Amino acid sequence: MMLDLLKQQPDFFRSAVDQAAIVAITDARGVITYANDLFVEISGYSREELIGRTHAVVNSGHHPKGFFREMWETISSGRIWQGEICNRKKSGELYWVESTLVPFLGPDGTPEQYLAVRFDITARKQAEQAIAERNAMLSAISHAQSQFITAANRLEIFEGLLSALLELTDSQYGFIGEVLFRADGSAQMDDSLMKIRGVPYLKAHSITNIAWNEETQRFYEENYAKGMEFGNMHSLFGAVI
Repeated sequence: MMLDLLKQQPDFFRSAVDQAAIVAITDARGVITYANDLFVEISGYSREELIGRTHAVVNSGHHPKGFFREMWETISSGRIWQGEICNRKKSGELYWVESTLVPFLGPDGTPEQYLAVRFDITARKQAEQAIAERNAMLSAISHAQSQFITAANRLEIFEGLLSALLELTDSQYGFIGEVLFRADGSAQMDDSLMKIRGVPYLKAHSITNIAWNEETQRFYEENYAKGMEFGNMHSLFGAVI
């Protein structure tokens, strides 16, 4: 029914739709019966790989199950659903679409087909995320600065800042530290602007627990509060230095 209507449109209309919107048609069960060129191009799946499958093929796992349950309840009751969806390409890359789902009702008033018209908004979402991350970073730094001004406990300041940075970067491990130099050595670090003589080492002001056995756990507990030092250049910390 819906596919027939699309075929009846002039070529210039179908071409304009194909270039501007991601279009798919499904049957009453949600099985894809039509996928336009842009859907194929953006998803990375061939038309043959899309036809006969549901939109779960591009499910990114970003949204909770309740998100799609509410969507299905809306369209299966004959109402139009609109919203933003994060999908996953065949390559694994994520992309965002602004989606409108329209049910087409049969004589008995129940949906026989669904038309999905989507617009790629990935660039906009990435810009929004970059702004949000920048604001979160500025907020974390501003909060730490205000604590320094009020002479709060230094360890608590660094712990709070590290916690904010771990959340911001979605990281499990991290540290905040300072590269210092021991004057009793001849190691040399060169770059285009300066030569700093001395043996570099890292003084950690806050660090997540990286212990992997009882011995390193004791070392962590005994040295964390006063600040752990790392001088081995052939390690992860050496790579950072």
